[in-house]
Amino acid sequence: MIVEEGEGKLVRHARIGFVGVAWLFVACLFVQLFLVGLDLFQAGIPHSVHADFAYTYGWLLPGMLLLGRLGRLSGRTLSLTALLLVLYAAQTLLPSTADAAPLLAAFHAVNALVIFWLAISLAHRAGRSVALNRG
Repeated sequence: MIVEEGEGKLVRHARIGFVGVAWLFVACLFVQLFLVGLDLFQAGIPHSVHADFAYTYGWLLPGMLLLGRLGRLSGRTLSLTALLLVLYAAQTLLPSTADAAPLLAAFHAVNALVIFWLAISLAHRAGRSVALNRG
């Protein structure tokens, strides 16, 4: 019985962790958009700041997958988290296609919107899940 109680705490903490990391990822996306604006309007920061920051917060996604598994989140939530990871990986590759396939590279902006929507949806979904399981 003690093991089951401990497992319940682990599941609960993992779910809360997932929600926290999901909202942290969303916050990083807001910062990323701000950095794009600074780059676009030539506010004196190097373009590399935008790219380097993206590679920094991208590591949150594997953490979300791990927390989702530990928190026994639904298969749909885990699938959407995996999709977010795939879209993020594509996002990092799209700019490199600019010379060979500019039309493909242009999806960098569209994919960013999809990533934003999906990240916010996941954070909301997980937050509701945690709130419903409190009692």
